[in-house]
Amino acid sequence: TRVMLDVHRVPGNFVGLRLLLALAAGVALVSEPMTDPWPFVPGVHFVEAPLEGLLETGVALLDDEVRRREIVAAGQGLLRDDLSMASSLRRVLDIS
Repeated sequence: TRVMLDVHRVPGNFVGLRLLLALAAGVALVSEPMTDPWPFVPGVHFVEAPLEGLLETGVALLDDEVRRREIVAAGQGLLRDDLSMASSLRRVLDIS
């Protein structure tokens, strides 16, 4: 799988677990808009599109392998550098 389409059950829903799993697997996520996707950034870590444009946006991303890889790389970098267990523990324990 290179691109995954995400249809929300609830408008604005945060699909964090699906986004984490997709990025960890090297899959770019195309999702309906989220109310607050923090710490993920639309257009950087995933692609947003309205439901009516989800399929078209996913196909366009499949056709643009460079952009797809950039999105996955940015998302995996976020997972590895900012959302890792070590990074999370440093913030919680306030260790430099």
